[in-house]
Amino acid sequence: MRSVSLLILMLYLAVAGPAHGQTDPDHVFLVSTYRAHPGQEAAYNRALTEKAGPVLDEAVRRGAIVSYQFLQQSMGAGENTHLVIIEFPSWAAVGNLDQEEAEIAREIFDQSFADWSGEFRPLREFIRSEIYTSP
Repeated sequence: MRSVSLLILMLYLAVAGPAHGQTDPDHVFLVSTYRAHPGQEAAYNRALTEKAGPVLDEAVRRGAIVSYQFLQQSMGAGENTHLVIIEFPSWAAVGNLDQEEAEIAREIFDQSFADWSGEFRPLREFIRSEIYTSP
C-alpha cells in the first residue's frame, strides 16, 4: 500500500508540477486511485474511454471542471492501477460533480447516474481519493 501512495505522489507531481504555473491558485484537484480487477483491465480501459471520457468532456465544456486526466500503470505482477485526476475551478465545484455527472450521463447515455456509474463497479476496485490545492 505504501508503494501505491508513493506512486500517487510521483504521478501527481509529474502531472501537476509542470502545470503549477498554468493553474489558478483557487483550483482544486481530486486524485482518485482505482485498481482494475484481474482480467478486466481492457474492459475498464474501454469504459474509461467510452463512458467516463464523454461525460467528463461535457463537464469541461460546461465549465463544471477545468480538466481531467486518466493515468494507468501496470505494475508487472498482474496489478493494474489507474489514477483519475480532475481539476475543479473551486471547492464548490467539487461538491457538484456527482450532480453534473448525473445530468450529463442522462443526456448522453439516457442512463441514471446509478446505472452509468454502476457499470464501473464490476471492473475496478476503489483504492482512495485525495484532494490537493495549489499552494
